[in-house]
Amino acid sequence: MDVKESLSGLVGDWTGTNRLRMMPGDAYGESAASATVSFGAKGSLATIAYTWAYQGGPHEGLLVIGNGGKPDELVAVWADSWHQGPQWMECRGAIGADGVLNVRGSYAEDAGWRIRVDPNDPAHLRLAMDNIMPGADYQVVEAIYSRPE
Repeated sequence: MDVKESLSGLVGDWTGTNRLRMMPGDAYGESAASATVSFGAKGSLATIAYTWAYQGGPHEGLLVIGNGGKPDELVAVWADSWHQGPQWMECRGAIGADGVLNVRGSYAEDAGWRIRVDPNDPAHLRLAMDNIMPGADYQVVEAIYSRPE
């Protein structure tokens, strides 16, 4: 399976809720969120542009995902105005047997982010982000979107 096959059912606009926590023991804070899934470069790249808020301030991010050189391999770049900005992060990963797109990038020698896009439910777009640090691997962001009414 490739990126276009995986995400073609999710193309379009989405609205939902973004949940964020800083540390594993923290409660999640919620904000309204939106996302748009589209394809570019004649369908060879998928983009997920999303918005969310933290402490009343608006934020946005962009995930660009393409096929790697091997079957099910992924390459991606990610930028987020709060989590990763202003630099982008280069990521690599794969499409799992469960269909979930899973990419990982580093912001330090031993620390990074794992981003998961779950395309399995055509009624919902699910995006999750995990912080990966020595001795700690935990979900920081869970965003669940549905089609606007």
